[in-house]
Amino acid sequence: QGAMTSIFSITSIITPLLYTAIFSWFTGPSAPVTFGGAPYLLGACFLTLAVIVFVTKVARPAARTNVATGVAEDGAQV
Repeated sequence: QGAMTSIFSITSIITPLLYTAIFSWFTGPSAPVTFGGAPYLLGACFLTLAVIVFVTKVARPAARTNVATGVAEDGAQV
């Protein structure tokens, strides 16, 4: 709980600064491309990265074994 609260607090400080800067950079007079949705695109990129990390790094549950036979559900001997 404490770690999640710490991460939430840090992101609550950093994200307004980051997204405001991105928005002003892409809507200002010297913008390489005028794109007001740049902060949303950046947020979508962060979300996609988080999903990729979640899918690849979250441990899958171990195969359950039948105690009576000692054989896993996938047929492997235990």
